[in-house]
Amino acid sequence: MIKKHPKLKVILAHLGANMMWEKVLDVLAGVDGEVYFDTAFTSMCPDELMQQIVEKHGADRILFASDCPWDSSYLIKEKILRLNISEKDKDKILGENAARLLGIE
Repeated sequence: MIKKHPKLKVILAHLGANMMWEKVLDVLAGVDGEVYFDTAFTSMCPDELMQQIVEKHGADRILFASDCPWDSSYLIKEKILRLNISEKDKDKILGENAARLLGIE
């Protein structure tokens, strides 16, 4: 789909695939195009694995989300803040990317 529609913007929930984050790291993370992952329902994802996905896919294409009430926005935010990535990348994930994607200044 991405190859046929290279300008299509796609947002994949749950960091690409709920509870299948190892597969995401192997198969989806780093794909070309406007493919975004959101952080909904990811408080259970191991920090190290989430960090690997963010590093491979690029913090520019990760969007903060919680899937509330099924997961805690607080826990997901705390997870992102724990990651060993730059403060700028954390800011991107926690709001700047969504603002850019939606055209909000």
